[in-house]
Amino acid sequence: MSELKTLYGWMEKYKFKFIRSLFNTIAAIILTTIVPLVTSTVIDYVLKTDIYSENTVTKSQSTIISKIILSFDTSKDQLLAAGIFIIILTLLAARANYLKGKLSAQVAEGTAKSIKDKIYDHVQRLSFSYHNKVETGDLLQRCSTDIETIRQFTQVQILEIFYAVSVFIVVFVIMLMLNPFFALVGVILIPILIVYSYVFFQKVKKAYLIKDEAEATLSTSLQETLTGVRVVKAYANQEYEIKKFAEKNANFKAAHFKEVMVSAKFWATSDFICISQVLLVVLFGSFLSYKGSITLGMFQTFLSYEFMMIWPVRQLGRVITEAGRTIISIRRILEVFDETQEFELKDESLKQKPKILGNISFKNVSIEYSDEEPVLRNISFEVKKGQTVAIIGKTGSGKTSLMNALLRLIEYKEGSITIDGTELNTIDKTWLRSHIGVVMQEIFLYSKSIKDNIRIANRTVSDEIVYDVAKIASVHDVILDFEEGYDTSVGERGVTLSGGQKQRIGIARALINKHPILIFDDSLSAVDTETDLKIRAALTERAKEITTFIIAHRMSTVKDADLIIVLDEGKILQIGTHEELFNVDGLYRNFWDIQNKKEEDFINLITVGKEENIDGK
Repeated sequence: MSELKTLYGWMEKYKFKFIRSLFNTIAAIILTTIVPLVTSTVIDYVLKTDIYSENTVTKSQSTIISKIILSFDTSKDQLLAAGIFIIILTLLAARANYLKGKLSAQVAEGTAKSIKDKIYDHVQRLSFSYHNKVETGDLLQRCSTDIETIRQFTQVQILEIFYAVSVFIVVFVIMLMLNPFFALVGVILIPILIVYSYVFFQKVKKAYLIKDEAEATLSTSLQETLTGVRVVKAYANQEYEIKKFAEKNANFKAAHFKEVMVSAKFWATSDFICISQVLLVVLFGSFLSYKGSITLGMFQTFLSYEFMMIWPVRQLGRVITEAGRTIISIRRILEVFDETQEFELKDESLKQKPKILGNISFKNVSIEYSDEEPVLRNISFEVKKGQTVAIIGKTGSGKTSLMNALLRLIEYKEGSITIDGTELNTIDKTWLRSHIGVVMQEIFLYSKSIKDNIRIANRTVSDEIVYDVAKIASVHDVILDFEEGYDTSVGERGVTLSGGQKQRIGIARALINKHPILIFDDSLSAVDTETDLKIRAALTERAKEITTFIIAHRMSTVKDADLIIVLDEGKILQIGTHEELFNVDGLYRNFWDIQNKKEEDFINLITVGKEENIDGK
């Protein structure tokens, strides 16, 4: 019931339309149940079947419907009245069914849209750690297939449940009024069908959960393969991916087949129960009719009511199947909603919006992911506004985690981080991130034009500003060489661009706003040394008042930094300027020796060549 209450809460905006659809359902049922009474009157009196006693016929006519029809004088008029009555009832019932379907569709579509909007909004605000642990395919499954299951249940199955229960009550009451004993015979097997449906409901829930999880795994595999198709082709890994997909597909098939088998057993058994119930009505009604206890019209009425009642009740099995699936889907969506948003803070003291200039201090900061080993241990350093800080270290040493802590993508529990004297974990996250420009290690580009991708951070800037930041990122001339220039579509995830071009567009995107703090997370790794030099020179000219963090492996990129931090296994191993670190034995000196100064010699050669050209001019 808690899941259904949750669903009703999601339908809150459309509850009046939903109630109207229920009223139209009841109206359609009442109108439909009157038709057999009209038919019974025609058979028993208008057609004047004479195999019954006058007393029996009179009993069958003691309804308001029969009195209205028989108020006409001639049989012809009575038949005409009955026909018109049936036509009017049928048209009104059709109108009620139309309104029921229209209203339920509006409720279902509106509810589905509302859930999608809410879950998308919620997912956007979830923490970095959540997105690290969740599988994309599984999340897509919850946001698409599970919501579609809820939509179908809201539009169809809820009304079918209401219809089945309502038609049973209405028809059974009418049957009791006509012949109590025969009415009891007409429902004798229905309790067995209901109990069996409940047992089936418990089984189908488990089967559907297994199938849904198998489908989510399959979706994840498909999404990963399609996203990484270039890697698959580059390593000629098609056969392995085909085999891996076939295994997951086989698991999904088996889970789906098990669910189908559970349903098949129910349908076979429920059909047998329903047919047996109808057979009981036919046999018992024939016996009563033969004895003269009921009229032929009443027998026909009971048979019509039996079909009207038994098949909706039988359909409860299918509805219960969908209900089981819907409950699982609601639970899976609630699991997402139960995840705490990273912006959910009621304490206003933790939503400060101080002026951010770029003075940053780390004091004895330690950070860990969940219950794992700390990724950063006792980190301490200070950065003044306008300084450039380079961070180097082996893979997995904690470089990116250090910047994630500054962005509050991960939280620190030990130590202190301050920006311009304000404790970092008391600053509003949206405010904080709006003052930090980031060029990620992996540049993600949308399937839009180059201009639109650069403008992602600020869609209102002029074309001139877009061109300026592209020049700083040393990508302006490259873009102009494209046939459509800045209007060139980059394709899905920037597939039409090289790695270096994507990185430079990412740099331009980060520079579109004048942030007091910039972070470059190994974002120059895919550009050549000469382009690296150009970009850094342009950034130095622009970023005199900007605090800049550069994560890099290329020593020439970091050597001119005001402060160089060398990380190893989450700890600061060395800290200082290039001259200070170069003149002592340590990891920094080892990195420099490995690169063997070739890069520096090449840069000097380029610089000397440029100076000679300038002098020559």
